[in-house]
Amino acid sequence: MGNEFVVNKSLKKKSIKDNIPIILILTVSAFLNIFMIWKLGFANKYYAAGVYSMGENLHAFFFNSLDSVGFITIDKPPLGFWIQVMFAKLFGFNGTALILPQSIASVVSVYLLYRIIRKRFSKGAGLVAAAILALTPIFVAVARNNTIDGILILLLILASQQALVATEKSSMKHLVLAGVFIGLGFNVKMLQAFVIVPAIYLTYLIFAKQKLIKRIFICALSAIIMLAISLSWVVIVDMIPEEYRPYIGSSDDNSAINLVIGHNGLSRIFNVRNNPSGDNNTNNTLPNKQNINPENMSNNKLTQDNLDRDAMSNKKPPLPNTKNNVGDGQMPMKPPINYVPNKGRAGGETGEEGIFRLYNEQNAGQISWFVLPAILTCILIIWLVLKNKFNFNPKSIALLYFALCFIPIFIYFSYSSGIAHRYYYATLAPFLAGLVAIGYYYLVNAKMYWIPTVFIPSCLAQLYIQYLYKDWFDFLIPISIIIFVVAIVIMIVAIIKKAKKSILLAMLCALFILPFMWSITPMIYNDNSQLPIAGPELVKQNDKFDTELDISGLIDYLNENRNDATYLAMTTSSMSMGAELILQSGEAVMALGGFNGSDNTLTLDEFIEMINNNDVRYAVIRNNNKNSNMEILNWITRKCEKIVPIEYEKTWSNYSVYKLN
Repeated sequence: MGNEFVVNKSLKKKSIKDNIPIILILTVSAFLNIFMIWKLGFANKYYAAGVYSMGENLHAFFFNSLDSVGFITIDKPPLGFWIQVMFAKLFGFNGTALILPQSIASVVSVYLLYRIIRKRFSKGAGLVAAAILALTPIFVAVARNNTIDGILILLLILASQQALVATEKSSMKHLVLAGVFIGLGFNVKMLQAFVIVPAIYLTYLIFAKQKLIKRIFICALSAIIMLAISLSWVVIVDMIPEEYRPYIGSSDDNSAINLVIGHNGLSRIFNVRNNPSGDNNTNNTLPNKQNINPENMSNNKLTQDNLDRDAMSNKKPPLPNTKNNVGDGQMPMKPPINYVPNKGRAGGETGEEGIFRLYNEQNAGQISWFVLPAILTCILIIWLVLKNKFNFNPKSIALLYFALCFIPIFIYFSYSSGIAHRYYYATLAPFLAGLVAIGYYYLVNAKMYWIPTVFIPSCLAQLYIQYLYKDWFDFLIPISIIIFVVAIVIMIVAIIKKAKKSILLAMLCALFILPFMWSITPMIYNDNSQLPIAGPELVKQNDKFDTELDISGLIDYLNENRNDATYLAMTTSSMSMGAELILQSGEAVMALGGFNGSDNTLTLDEFIEMINNNDVRYAVIRNNNKNSNMEILNWITRKCEKIVPIEYEKTWSNYSVYKLN
């Protein structure tokens, strides 16, 4: 009994010792992803306003509404934001509660990727995968933001885990589970979740040990279940009459399926939209109201004709004075350094299409530190196939699977001309990390002279990336050169002495330095960004949506004069004061044009009827606004009374307030 206790104690100590490396990596990941997130504010205020509104009632919660009444939805499906609502209910509504789900999901993703690679290759390979993912700068940036990419990435890794097990065991159950996780991912960011679907089913069709007809049947069953889960919310929403639900934000025809195909589909690939001109939709109906026939409006109600009056004919109380206040210690917006706008592109961030897009000045530091080793691993696959060394075993299955995930995503990011933001690159990170880790495993088992042939080009690629940002910490390049040279010397000595472990350790330590420097920037510079990024742009750039306006005077005025109107005010869009008003007032605000003003939600007659029904009494309109609802905005500016504040300050120089009746 005593000997058994000693053995168990010894095994426990050995187990703890074996797990120290992954514990350290997870600790670093948690530190990078979580530390100081309480200083980030609400980050993306558009989504934060939606989460607040969703927490106010079940109607807004189910439909993913931007406002608590249910005028218009945000431009994504609801699952990721439902999770944020639950965190807000547990910890109170604040920026930390909204960001924390993505931070936790990202740490879990690092651990799951480690388990996937370790099980099929080696502990060392698993650690390499975990470290690369944890230190990918854009992965850290999205983990510290309330955009829901961190949750999506976790679901994609869970789907990958099930897909690999399904293929190894020829298991229908696990392939169905992979489809379930993809379906849940679809309800986080729609078609972005489908980027690994071809890899899942191709890998199963190639490697599963079943008759072809059975493999096809199992893939079809999994795909049907995946699609059923994916489209569940979309179909339910579209089945509900338009007058009983919010307008579907960023869609062209007030339908969720159009949001899938258009704004979150083709527009991400080809920079197209079904209704780019913002022409009036023929099927628009008033959200949450019965269909309106303007001809039946009562004579004693407000109409377009009887509102035809001089906008300034009556003197009204002035708006309280407002101040320009930048909150939470954030710096005013300054021009970024080393940033070249994407000419002619919808996203304005990613640069011209082409095979080298991920190595341009906008993108390289975000994701590309290990892209070259990943590409070299793909070349290794071709070599294995040509040499007939590609065996049907878990290693080959995982190698092909990660390559089938990496290559299409890499091509998409390189050549797509649609709406693109750099934080989308985080989706590539786990598959890039897994592929490089697999390449590391094969290097361990290769002849030692192969290691410098991979390491030296990787060093040169990293130096090139850092050179693109040479004005930021200019000492990093000479220090990196010294470290890389020392590592090469260690390799040469180790090759002579046949000490392969020393070679690999020197290689890894050297290659992780620059990515680590980039990964700490979101934490150091408190990136509170509408569009999360990492790197030197954060030194002088605060996102233009981050400035905290003191609009308490405006809110007080609107509350005192709204006369129990349903909405505190109407704004032209969420980003033109809509989200800010929701977050600071806690009241429902009508964002007429959705996120950026492009949604054609109402006709003029419908808007007038809302005024008659006391749904809205005031409009806060950005001056020189270009909006798809210009008929309504022109009517407001020509026919309604402009409220003049005591004194315009810089904060208010771009906005005007109108009384609508």
